[in-house]
Amino acid sequence: MFPLHDENRSSTRPFVNYLLITLDTGFSSGVAFWAHIGGFVVGFLVVKAFGAKIKRRQPSAPREKTVTPFYVSPYIRTPFVDILEEEDRIRIIAELPGVEERDINLTTSRLDVDISAEHGDVRYYRRIVLPVPVIPKVEEFNFKNGVLTFTLYRLI
Repeated sequence: MFPLHDENRSSTRPFVNYLLITLDTGFSSGVAFWAHIGGFVVGFLVVKAFGAKIKRRQPSAPREKTVTPFYVSPYIRTPFVDILEEEDRIRIIAELPGVEERDINLTTSRLDVDISAEHGDVRYYRRIVLPVPVIPKVEEFNFKNGVLTFTLYRLI
């Protein structure tokens, strides 16, 4: 007799392999086969036997959804900053368009400066690490047309 399934030779057609495995292994694969297509066959027979008609839904108009932003707080921007190092001082120039002078908050320490500002939905924040230690006192503070300039003297 010829073997129904040869493991060394596989067919390029998966259905033929499936049938060979079903015939070779017996009952359990046959059950798997009918469980796989049984629902389709039973459904088809019920439709034909009872004359049931398939109800197709009319395509509905797409609903308009409101879009909510991803963020909860206002968008935080990083201001452009220039650091000018002179012999006895550090001069910092920062661009903060859209804010007023009363909205600006500067925090200084010996080694860094925090610049923050908030006006309506416009927020800025930047921490600047200074190249040299300074006296943490802001001198020559000026804010005009969205450009902030101030000076910090070096710690000698």
